[in-house]
Amino acid sequence: MSRSVSDEADKPGEMTPAPGADVPKGPDTDVLVVHAASAPERQFLSSRFRFLATTVETAGRYSFLAVDVPVGGGPRPHVHQEADEWFYVLQGDPVFHVDDRAFTLAEGDFVHIPMGTTHWFEVLNAPIKVLAGYSPAGDELAFL
Repeated sequence: MSRSVSDEADKPGEMTPAPGADVPKGPDTDVLVVHAASAPERQFLSSRFRFLATTVETAGRYSFLAVDVPVGGGPRPHVHQEADEWFYVLQGDPVFHVDDRAFTLAEGDFVHIPMGTTHWFEVLNAPIKVLAGYSPAGDELAFL
């Protein structure tokens, strides 16, 4: 007998498709699991970069980094012509400049910067910790 949505909860590691959803046969080539990034931790200028997933692990789709930036740190104005960039603030209150706008972020805030957009950030009051990434991946390799 086939299992319905009202049956017992999924067991760990199992997924129950939505009613009427087709379940693909064969391997899921869209799932990427990264157990450890291939790149070592790096100091670049005054910031510390931990590579959580690089273009190597994600088939070029995106990158994922943890970055610690001290007071006075942050990049100069720049543009990524072929990648979106994003930041999630774990600690601190960086000031992000995106084109002619400025945003003071706080813990839990997120900013997405579309490709082709001039941007930079400043760390004024206390060191920051952010998660950051590019999509598609590749621009993170500049820090290696």
